Amino acid sequence: MQALLESIKFFIIDHGPLAIFLIGLIEELVFFIPSSPIFITAGFFLTDPQSSFTDVFLQVFFNFGILGASGLTLGSYFIYYIFYYGGKPFILRFGKYVGVSWQGIERFEEKMKDTYIDEWTIFSLRAIPILPITFVSVFAGLIRIHPREFGLFTFLGAVVRLTILGLIGWAFGEAYSTFIKDILEVERYGSILVILIVLACLYYLLKKRKSF
Repeated sequence: MQALLESIKFFIIDHGPLAIFLIGLIEELVFFIPSSPIFITAGFFLTDPQSSFTDVFLQVFFNFGILGASGLTLGSYFIYYIFYYGGKPFILRFGKYVGVSWQGIERFEEKMKDTYIDEWTIFSLRAIPILPITFVSVFAGLIRIHPREFGLFTFLGAVVRLTILGLIGWAFGEAYSTFIKDILEVERYGSILVILIVLACLYYLLKKRKSF
């Protein structure tokens, strides 16, 4: 992991803000890349430690929040559409083994149509810096959240997430490298948490299938 961060460090130095867009795009597609340490590292190398908070915030907001979130949102659509169109045959073939039917998912989707629970869930999971984000695209595609709403709340959540991470990199300066291992550990537990949330939602479908 240290070697990966070193390579990304030079990539960031060489390409500047463009690197943030590309990293946002790639890290969504390659789920095992830890996003938090990478963007914290970028926050250190792309900001001036002597600048005022206002100047740094504006720089981070546009370079990380807007550019990075745009790349992340674009990459997330790739994962989302795989499960949006591929989830149905998967459920039709294997859903019976866990008690989940495609009809149940469609009715669950219909029940959620007039609420904002799924949209704000996407926003929250995207915005919290320590949580992994690829699983969000998987689940959103599987339960067929509308593509427009998925993209909007993914982008808004990513803006918050990446802005925070960029500011952390600026605030901690060179000391960022001393707590990267701790962040990786927290993100690992975050992955477990998101998986548990997905399983809980599937369990909800299982328990409610008779009412469907």
